[in-house]
Amino acid sequence: MNNRQNTQKKERKRLALPWRICIAVAVSILGMFLVGWILGNPATVAYPEKTNYAYIGDYGGKLSDATEDFVREQAAVLEAKYRIGIYVAVLPNSYGRDLTAYTDVLARRWKLNGNDAIIVFTTDDAHACIKYGSGLSTMLNEEQCQNILNAVSKDAMQAGNWDKAVTEAWTALAKVIYRQKEPSIPADLLAGPGTGTGRETVADAYVPLPPNAGTWSMILQLAKQLGLFWAACAALYLLYRMMRGIFHWSGWGSVDTGSGGNWAAYGPFGGGASSASNGGGSGSAGAGGASV
Repeated sequence: MNNRQNTQKKERKRLALPWRICIAVAVSILGMFLVGWILGNPATVAYPEKTNYAYIGDYGGKLSDATEDFVREQAAVLEAKYRIGIYVAVLPNSYGRDLTAYTDVLARRWKLNGNDAIIVFTTDDAHACIKYGSGLSTMLNEEQCQNILNAVSKDAMQAGNWDKAVTEAWTALAKVIYRQKEPSIPADLLAGPGTGTGRETVADAYVPLPPNAGTWSMILQLAKQLGLFWAACAALYLLYRMMRGIFHWSGWGSVDTGSGGNWAAYGPFGGGASSASNGGGSGSAGAGGASV
């Protein structure tokens, strides 16, 4: 009888093995792309680092010195007054990714906060996107941002006049904020950039080549994402085992197994500290504590 049962168990395990392999492969693939999505899909998309030029990054050499100086100076004034930053990035393209999603990831990588906004322009296809933090939601809305891009910058972008597109979009966004903060718009902002026409012959900084410039690079990146996924799974499993060990620990402290529930008391205790009993005791949280 026992031999027959053992044979049946082995047969069931043998039949279940292909399904387990398929499930493991499917979970691995999903996990790998999940990690890529969380990290901004680094296997196929590149994001520039902030340049040394505060508030504005011209990664294609499209802007004049006067435009960059204007944005930089006016952005510094705005942030000094109200701790609100408006950033600009001018890029060749968004590596085939939706510009809205690309802008979201770029804002996170630049560590912009809730009181910041960013305008991203892509010059190859004449597109633009404005994103703003939650701290500006009482001053800005999507309709205003869309109107700025359509009514102010669209014609300049299509004409390839990136100085005008950047200047007018940045100025229009700043005006919306100033109108809610001051009785009048600062004269320097209304004056616009200076008359200088000097233009950088190279970009402020070059966008790094995407990791998939070569097949092996892409394979290595995907392998890295797969490793990160299974490392996270292993960490969660170890945490589960550790917590299980703690809450079933019987040699340090005690476990109440009364009818009210299983509350664990942790030691060593002294001087009147006691554990909750029967699930009916009350506890207190330290100052500044929070629970979710």
